[in-house]
Amino acid sequence: MRDRTEIRALLPEDVASLFDDIDQSRVLGANAQIKLMQRMMLSVLDHAGGDDLGTVRARVGDLVDYYKGTRGQNSRAIFNALGLMTRRAFSPDVDDLDAFVGMLREDIDSFQGRSAEDTRRVVEFATNVCATFSHVLCFDYSSTVDAFIRALPADVIVTIPESRALNGGVPFLEGAVESGRHVRFIPDTCLMDELAACDAAFIGAETVYADGTTFNTIGSDVLAVVARHLGKPLYVLTPLIKLDLRAVAGTRRLRPMEYDYKRRIGDVLPPELADRVDCTGIKLVSVPGELVTAVVCERGVVPPSGLFSIALAYGRDLGEEI
Repeated sequence: MRDRTEIRALLPEDVASLFDDIDQSRVLGANAQIKLMQRMMLSVLDHAGGDDLGTVRARVGDLVDYYKGTRGQNSRAIFNALGLMTRRAFSPDVDDLDAFVGMLREDIDSFQGRSAEDTRRVVEFATNVCATFSHVLCFDYSSTVDAFIRALPADVIVTIPESRALNGGVPFLEGAVESGRHVRFIPDTCLMDELAACDAAFIGAETVYADGTTFNTIGSDVLAVVARHLGKPLYVLTPLIKLDLRAVAGTRRLRPMEYDYKRRIGDVLPPELADRVDCTGIKLVSVPGELVTAVVCERGVVPPSGLFSIALAYGRDLGEEI
């Protein structure tokens, strides 16, 4: 697999900055990052010029393999999405450049439509959950949770902790205030006191296992423990594309996503201390299924104990051998 420098170098100039947006966590959320990857693939096709099939296929393939082997290892939505979008075009019997380009464009477009419909259904089920709620807390950025916030009735109060680890609370604010609702933006260290006044907490997911174990930005684990302590329900909003079925076979390949938090908190360090203080850590943690009230997906509001059979059926649709 090519390294990050090689992958960036093979990209057309008009999309090189998109690579940086993902690499430097300037764009958050698996769905948002998948859209950037789609734009990169389409740009490679647009700039094919007089290249032959082997050259174009190799460029797209290297890009896909890079993201499957990096972001895709912790964000299964990215791994699964890239597989779905490229499976037909990369089949051995496609030996014509026009056919390759046409199939890839068609499958990228159809994936976008399918993804939008899945998100719509997740949001519909999630808002139904809130029928009797007057105050909810939403932690760390997820485009699915953002769509959920925008769809909530205007009289529902929304609390957004700052989630300083990746600045994942701020992106929620624009959509949260659109309807004129009461929005509370608090330091994440106020989370326990604030959740006591809420009806429920909601998070998105980077990846979900078939037993409901959810991987999300660091701090989600703290929220889950606090919610259990306070007796508040915790809902995970996620389309099934984020399922990781490797654990069903006893293989757990998710690895810590290392991160240097000087990018977020370095501005408070005096210059004489900046090089003498270690700010490294991780930015992805697991929330055990027993701490999750329900996973809200396009199939409905599913308790973790009921997710397993749905996950296996979905895996077969993806073409996985289970």
